[in-house]
Amino acid sequence: MATKYVAEATVRGRLGGRAPALLDRSGGGAEDPGLLTDIIDEMGAIIDARLDQRLQTPFAAITDTPATPDIISRIALHLALSDVYAYWEPDGRDATTHFDKADTWLNEILAGNLDVPGAPRQTAAKARGGTAYEASTPTYAGVDEYGVDRTNGI
Repeated sequence: MATKYVAEATVRGRLGGRAPALLDRSGGGAEDPGLLTDIIDEMGAIIDARLDQRLQTPFAAITDTPATPDIISRIALHLALSDVYAYWEPDGRDATTHFDKADTWLNEILAGNLDVPGAPRQTAAKARGGTAYEASTPTYAGVDEYGVDRTNGI
């Protein structure tokens, strides 16, 4: 199960009086049990997958102390709202507006233009474009065990 980055009450609050109808995908006239929980979990997994090459994920859950970083909660909220609206109107204004906002913030974090306060950076070996090399005998300067000068290059 993914980490919850936004509270169900927050998403319901933003949906307002439309929540029962928007969360009834079975057509039974009532909100589908567990649907919003599943949506929030899925959005948390998407956030983790998108940011894992830059930041160490998962982030703290919304119920942890300290809680989820604010920008991550906002991204999760807008992704969840986008998913809810997109089910009924895939290219609708509400779905695209919320998705675009969240996607822009995720891309800005990935580009290094937006920061997630308190979130540790990913290790170089796991980061996008990073490589890891482990020599049999580490050389910091001078000549290695094969007579190769290692003071130049890296």
